[in-house]
Amino acid sequence: MASLENDSERSQFLKCPVCLEMFNNPKVLNCGHSFCESPCLVSIAGRSAFLKCPECRVVTKVPENDVKNLPTNFSLLRAISEEKDNRNTCTSTCERHNRVNNIRCYTCEVDICKECIQDGHSLNSHDSDITRALDVTSTALFSVQEFRRMLREKHAEVEEAETSAVNKWKEISHKISQSANCARDEINEIESAMLMRLELETEADKQTFVTEKDQIQEMITTTLELEEKTKMIANVTRRGDTDHLHERYQLERDVVALYKDVFPTYEKPLPARSKVLIFVPNETNLSLGDLKIAPLPPKRRPPSPPLGYNVTEDTSEGNQDLASSCFVASTAGDGANFHYENF
Repeated sequence: MASLENDSERSQFLKCPVCLEMFNNPKVLNCGHSFCESPCLVSIAGRSAFLKCPECRVVTKVPENDVKNLPTNFSLLRAISEEKDNRNTCTSTCERHNRVNNIRCYTCEVDICKECIQDGHSLNSHDSDITRALDVTSTALFSVQEFRRMLREKHAEVEEAETSAVNKWKEISHKISQSANCARDEINEIESAMLMRLELETEADKQTFVTEKDQIQEMITTTLELEEKTKMIANVTRRGDTDHLHERYQLERDVVALYKDVFPTYEKPLPARSKVLIFVPNETNLSLGDLKIAPLPPKRRPPSPPLGYNVTEDTSEGNQDLASSCFVASTAGDGANFHYENF
């Protein structure tokens, strides 16, 4: 039962996923899937330069726009040949070496055993399953090594571009810091000059305000005294103490006198000022400059080379440095200024 299941799986493995028939000259794509050269791949690709795998959609470049130039899957060919031999004949035994003939010599068109390779069917002069398998492994090894070489070159290219970009960023950062320092120095000088002028212009007003506050504070003190005397009058009146009636009358006279002193001062207007100092900010926007990032044009990626084929990258279009940036300096506006307006 297990043998029948294995035979069924092997039979399915040897069928093309497109036509569901046994492979006819199977061609292998970049993704590793194999299909019949004809009619399957011929009908799918036609004379196109690229071919999408019917199973995984990975793109494969078709050499010279002809699917016959795609690499042949010799392993499948050998498996198909073995399957056909197993169907038609029983496994034969080498009469000379008494071993199973499990190798096909295509030069002599006979089945041979392993010992026959050393005795009359040399790999150097005969085409066999072993020589074809060696061709496939040799081609695969070359492709893997070539891919690794290309990847190392690309890695070095990216590192070089990264170094160039980092140096460019550092240069831009230094320019930004320089512009900011110059702007700060200029603004600090303007600030110091304006603050000094403000101090001089406001000195007289400061003294006026101090004087006015002192006068008001004296009035507050007077009202406190008035409040205390008023409370005393209320207490004497509430007790009905006749011994202190004369004090009550005196307190009433003092209250009247205090009101006469306070209200004239309270109602007196503040000293008139004909001008007031204001600040007019500069309406020009201060700017250190601007950063402009120019987008890089998309770099065309070459298709992956098929097994056993070399692909030369198209470098006809000029490449640009990564993270290309330009720093544009702009002139800052003049500083703000004070001036007087009539009030």
